[in-house]
Amino acid sequence: MPEDNLSSLERVRQRLYSNTPLDDGAENSLSQRTVTPSKGWDKLKAAQVLQVEAHHMSGPARFFVAAALLFFLTASGAIIYIFYGGRAVSTTNVSLQTQGPTTVASGDTVPVLVTIDNKNPVILRGATLTVTFPEGTRSPENPETPLPNLVEELGDIPAGGHVERTIRATVFGSEQQALAFPMKLQYKTDSSSAVFVKQKI
Repeated sequence: MPEDNLSSLERVRQRLYSNTPLDDGAENSLSQRTVTPSKGWDKLKAAQVLQVEAHHMSGPARFFVAAALLFFLTASGAIIYIFYGGRAVSTTNVSLQTQGPTTVASGDTVPVLVTIDNKNPVILRGATLTVTFPEGTRSPENPETPLPNLVEELGDIPAGGHVERTIRATVFGSEQQALAFPMKLQYKTDSSSAVFVKQKI
């Protein structure tokens, strides 16, 4: 039977049982071909890998940045307090207290105890206490000598130092008259050329 009249199945059967070798010239439809991978796919894959790595590192990185920022702010605040706030000189840190009789007779000598406490973290340099007496006050050593004011040189008062001075004056006045003794403490510090003044009546 001519081969052209045979069906496809018959032709395959004849080739299978034929003694002649099969024709290898025909190209296999399933032959392998080399395919070059797309460069765009590689970039997309790399970007996805970087995105996953960045996502995993974002939590610890944020924690580290927050911890470093908190440490920096705490250290800065401590340094500012120590060198500026903690060493700030103020008259509110100086205590000026008095203790004496509440009533006296005219012509009596009045003793007044003055106490000074330096609560500043620095030395008070050249501290001077000035007391202004009311009109008619006399010196306790000589009643004929007027005593309008008294200046007491206290010198340097160290940080945390305590100073006591007793001032005396002979006062005169009428019955039920109130007498005021204005006091003024002046001093300087090593860090400033200004004169600080603490006042009390």
